[in-house]
Amino acid sequence: MLNERNYTIDFFRYICALMVIAIHTHPLTDINQTAGYICTNVIPRIAVPFFFAVSGYYFFKETNSGKLIKRIKNVIIVYLIWSAVYYLPMLLLDIVKGKSYILLAKELVKKLFLTGTSFHLWYFCGLIYSMCIVVFLKRIKKVRVGFIIGIVLYAVGCIGISYHQVAVSIPVLGAVFRNDIFSKLRSIFCIGYPFFYMGYLINKILENKEEVCSNGKVIMWASISAFVFICEVIAINYMKLSDNIITTFGLYPLTLCVLILCINNPVRERVHGLGRMASSVSAFMYYSHVLFIWCVEMINKILKIHISETPMFLFAAVGTTICGIIIYKSNIRFKKFFGL
Repeated sequence: MLNERNYTIDFFRYICALMVIAIHTHPLTDINQTAGYICTNVIPRIAVPFFFAVSGYYFFKETNSGKLIKRIKNVIIVYLIWSAVYYLPMLLLDIVKGKSYILLAKELVKKLFLTGTSFHLWYFCGLIYSMCIVVFLKRIKKVRVGFIIGIVLYAVGCIGISYHQVAVSIPVLGAVFRNDIFSKLRSIFCIGYPFFYMGYLINKILENKEEVCSNGKVIMWASISAFVFICEVIAINYMKLSDNIITTFGLYPLTLCVLILCINNPVRERVHGLGRMASSVSAFMYYSHVLFIWCVEMINKILKIHISETPMFLFAAVGTTICGIIIYKSNIRFKKFFGL
């Protein structure tokens, strides 16, 4: 199973890419506020965790340390390319405005290494740091320690993000949650690393077993996790514990169950072409969709019209899909460095 590509995972990655676009465009909000909230802050919250988990699952299929380092370098190259696409125009604009070079350099370093050079590119920071940490833990043979660290960090992230009003009242820890450093590092170490390590552990388990768990048990646990997740969302909103629900305690086991279901039910025959394309296009959609959102915002500004949330989502989703397919099927030599 580990040596064959699982296209069920690839197809679900495409769905996750659509969900990421939904997070940033708020579809259905212009039609119904409740429906918009569900499509923006509830259903899509599994998307980025799933991306991290899949990255961890596939990353260590190759055991050669040289090839692992090469993969990390490739991710860094892709990150730098998309950073140039998003950040370079802003940087040039700041230079023209006469902003201090020292301030610009400090801001560039902070964004490049901590928050991402665009608000959605923090994913690369989380992925690169997670890869390096797990490679190190693997070399010193501290797999269990890495798992415990991941669970603790995820719990801290849940408390500090979704249960923020409770978190800031905790003695000593409250100061940590109020600190600006926590807001900058929480996505990398409290979201990226725990889910990446989840995928890595699934990979390790499947080295000695045919499956992690039967479909029946996974579906049962997925149902329980989904119920807990929904209850948390309702409680957090009702008690006004946080302005933004990103992670909850139910999301971790729910993501785990979804990944295991994808692994247990592989689609392989006759769809290998579509599967590989779905995998590549989903990555391109994640990296490029903000450009399409910018296009809509520019049209709104230039033509002095208002393109609402649902049409914006459709434009970004369809546009990135079509462009991704065109580039994927083209003979562009360096397309892999754009996520394809």
